[in-house]
Amino acid sequence: MSRFLLALTILLAACSSDAPEKPDGVLSSEKFTALMIDVQLIEGIRAQRIDVSKAEGRAEEFLYAEVFDKHNISRADFEKTYAYYMKNPKSMERIYEQVLDSLNKLDADIKLEFSRKMKAEADSLRNLKDKKRGTSKEFRER
Repeated sequence: MSRFLLALTILLAACSSDAPEKPDGVLSSEKFTALMIDVQLIEGIRAQRIDVSKAEGRAEEFLYAEVFDKHNISRADFEKTYAYYMKNPKSMERIYEQVLDSLNKLDADIKLEFSRKMKAEADSLRNLKDKKRGTSKEFRER
């Protein structure tokens, strides 16, 4: 997650008092939160790339297009919604807290699944070695 965006959101929260009226076409906080989880995953991918070529830029555009399709919105809808919530920092801060919680849970789930797979692989290798030792021992005893 972009720490800059989170810091900016918190700073704006301190400066704002009233929430602006939500214009037509702005996503609900729940839908925007789900969208922002996917956007932050794309941003995470971008952050890991050191050399951004034109091809990678097109790949990022494709990823964003896929996310917008998944959530059944346009880029304009996203930008309008993002601008609205940036003018309402308290709501944006709550959204980012939910996004961060979701990303942390996803991270924990992935690490747990990876750990399970590594344990299963180690167990399989151990079983193969045990079978091989048993076969060798049986062969020697004959």
